[in-house]
Amino acid sequence: MVRVRAVRAVLAAAVLVLSAGLSAYHPLHTSLTELSYDPAGRAVQVSIRAFASDLQTAVTPRGGAPPAQLSDAAAFAYVGRSFSLTAGNTRVPLRWCGMRRSGDLVWICLRGALPSGMRGLQVHNRLLFELFADQINIVQASHGGRRQSMIFTRGAGPKRIL
Repeated sequence: MVRVRAVRAVLAAAVLVLSAGLSAYHPLHTSLTELSYDPAGRAVQVSIRAFASDLQTAVTPRGGAPPAQLSDAAAFAYVGRSFSLTAGNTRVPLRWCGMRRSGDLVWICLRGALPSGMRGLQVHNRLLFELFADQINIVQASHGGRRQSMIFTRGAGPKRIL
């Protein structure tokens, strides 16, 4: 019960920070990823919400100046290195379906074919760990009328969708 309360507290704090539209400085380093399964299309949709300034820093080569605008190609390449889904021992290929910016936040959309559903799928989320020691990545998965939340911190391995 204590763990459930702690998870809820972290989720509530992250949602407040991500929704607040703060300036470039923000006291919490968080991302929120939502996974939803479309049984008709037999596909998973991934929606990643993060601070635009953090992603711009992450895609910047060492010693380089951050780009004025985060490009789709740079964001997709970075996310491909830092986030993945694995079914069995096979990585699920994710296709780019867009990116939009809303204030200080960026929303990234990915889709992938997933014929057998999300149960047992492994989620790997290492977004922004190379930048922030206190980075927390929250993943919420919705499938079959169920909702599951997972929290990733630096050093965390993959987590399985139940």
